[in-house]
Amino acid sequence: MKRYGQMVSVEERALEQWTQRALKSQYDQTLEEPLPEDLLALVRQFPEQH
Repeated sequence: MKRYGQMVSVEERALEQWTQRALKSQYDQTLEEPLPEDLLALVRQFPEQH
């Protein structure tokens, strides 16, 4: 398999998959939590980029 134009070993790919699964299982619930209102207010102060 290639990544960024370079060959990736089976071991590297397996480690990447394992890491993604581990992070997903740890942090998926956090991604579902609503943002605090004070943080939303800060984000809304930034101009939109198109």
